[in-house]
Amino acid sequence: MEEKEIVPVEIILDEVKEQGYKLLVTVVKKGYAYEVVKTATNSGGKGAIILDGRGKLNTKKRFFGMDIAPEKEMVIMVVKEELAYPITKEIYAIANFKSDAKGTVFAMPISFLMD
Repeated sequence: MEEKEIVPVEIILDEVKEQGYKLLVTVVKKGYAYEVVKTATNSGGKGAIILDGRGKLNTKKRFFGMDIAPEKEMVIMVVKEELAYPITKEIYAIANFKSDAKGTVFAMPISFLMD
């Protein structure tokens, strides 16, 4: 198989404009992602991506000789900047770490968006 040369893309800062969007990421215990999406949708969000995953523990839990890793779901949403804080507050109200969902939610800026 022939290797292709990777050519770095030059980012022209004059072309990068403020997008006005945030990336919201929520990590919850398996089974709570749809509740997060429903809450975000009711607060103005338009859609989400749900990814399955496993957590990592410093101490191993075992059941009948098998290691048990806690199963998680990650909800990823791109929302308008003015909706990011209200949606985050609503998600945190139903899926904080003290709830059954054992969740966390955070927002990240989006530098550029290609659509």
